[in-house]
Amino acid sequence: MLVTPYGQRLTTLVRDADGAQFEAGDAPGEPPLPIPPAWLASRLEWSLWPLDALQHVFKGSAWRASEDGASREIFYHGKLAARITPAPDRNHPQTLTLDDRQGDYRLTITPFEENGDP
Repeated sequence: MLVTPYGQRLTTLVRDADGAQFEAGDAPGEPPLPIPPAWLASRLEWSLWPLDALQHVFKGSAWRASEDGASREIFYHGKLAARITPAPDRNHPQTLTLDDRQGDYRLTITPFEENGDP
């Protein structure tokens, strides 16, 4: 779910057997996001999957993932494609910044608290 700083839902990203798509948000008439849903889904996976799972999925492809403790880096054909800081830790969720060098975007990912409030 993508929300404004005020909690208004802009859209919900849905990924299923048919691929990734955006569902309408709370504000009718909002322009579509300038990013494709598949792009956003892949970037979220880079941030949410454990490193070993990414490395397994990338094995034999042009993609590579590594971490140095401070950040996670995603490479495509040996060139830095994205950096996620701090390095994701599933046991200690925190706000992450994904600097996507390929798409020229910076994405802030903030986990919801257990009660559902940001």
